[in-house]
Amino acid sequence: LASGALYSYNKSDNEVRLYDMINTLSDIDIIDIGYSQYINALVIVYSNANIDILYDDEQIYNISDFKNKTLPKKKINSIDVQGNRAYIATEFGVVELNLERMEFSNTYNTELNTYCTYLFNNTIYTGTADGVFRCDTTKNLLDKNNWEKVNYYPTQSFAELSGELYCLI
Repeated sequence: LASGALYSYNKSDNEVRLYDMINTLSDIDIIDIGYSQYINALVIVYSNANIDILYDDEQIYNISDFKNKTLPKKKINSIDVQGNRAYIATEFGVVELNLERMEFSNTYNTELNTYCTYLFNNTIYTGTADGVFRCDTTKNLLDKNNWEKVNYYPTQSFAELSGELYCLI
């Protein structure tokens, strides 16, 4: 992903390929991508809230439900793909996308502009301007009271290194 466009590089012949609306994709202006080894596909999120699933065999599946939904806030900031789920950080909280069923399975409205989200040790972490929040996945994530504030540092992304989760400010 570079400058809102998707490229691939073939190591065997040094070919660089541009993926766009002419040859593969459903939209323009990509803001984030994440790969799912579970379904062997790349999840592509666009600035207008459209989502593509690009399989390894280059078949494409478009999920436009979120884009077409009438919401006062629906900006997508980033995604975290883990297993058969994509956790989508939005300006109102987290939306969970089931990649097997190609449907949205849950919406966690925290009423916070969520820059990033990360699933780590059965806990969902969210990075916001107000700090990092977390909720154990065994609890009711729809209940805002189950979300605990971890720190007050504005967080733009997470990184997992040597079994530890780090917040990147």
